Amino acid sequence: MTGTNNTILEPKGSDFVIQRLQNRLFKDLDWEDIQMFGRASKIPYPEEKTRFSPQVCKSNGEYIDPLLSDSNNGNVFFVLGDRATTTEGFLYKIECKIIFMLNLKKVYSTYVGRADEKAHEDVVSVLKGQQNIAITSIGTGLKECLGEFDTENIKFTDVHPNHIFCITGQLSYSVTC
Repeated sequence: MTGTNNTILEPKGSDFVIQRLQNRLFKDLDWEDIQMFGRASKIPYPEEKTRFSPQVCKSNGEYIDPLLSDSNNGNVFFVLGDRATTTEGFLYKIECKIIFMLNLKKVYSTYVGRADEKAHEDVVSVLKGQQNIAITSIGTGLKECLGEFDTENIKFTDVHPNHIFCITGQLSYSVTC
C-alpha cells in the first residue's frame, strides 16, 4: 500500500493491537494513496452532547476527521465499542469496527467492474490469520459503518466508484500493570 500510515508512539492496550492490525493492513494491501489511521475517538460537538464526530490521531499528535476527502483514494480507521469485557482482569475483549472508505476506481485502477467484493475479500484475506481479532461480520453503507457518528453533512455516498464498508469483530487485548 502507498499513502500514509499514521501510527502513535508507545501504544498500550487496545491501541497496541490496533496498531499491529493497522501496520499489517498497510503492508499487505496493494492499494495506492491510502490514509491509514488507528482508533477514532468519539468527540461530542460542543453545542450538543448527543452527536459525535470521529477524530483520529495523526503521526504528529494532531487530531483530524478521518472521513474520506478528494485528496487521497481512501481512508481506513478503527472504531471501538464503549465497553470491554474481561473474566481474568487483564485479558479484555471489545467490539471493533475497521472502517474502509474507498474510491474503488482509484484503488483498483485496472480492475474491470465494481470492485466492492474484491476489496472485502482482500481485507478479510489479510485479517483472517491475525490472532487478536475474530471477524464476526462485514457491513456496508454509512448507517451500518458510522451509525454512532453524525453523518448528516457527509457528502460521501456508497455509489460506484465510492464504497464504504466495515469489518466488525471481537478485538482481544491485554492490560498490564
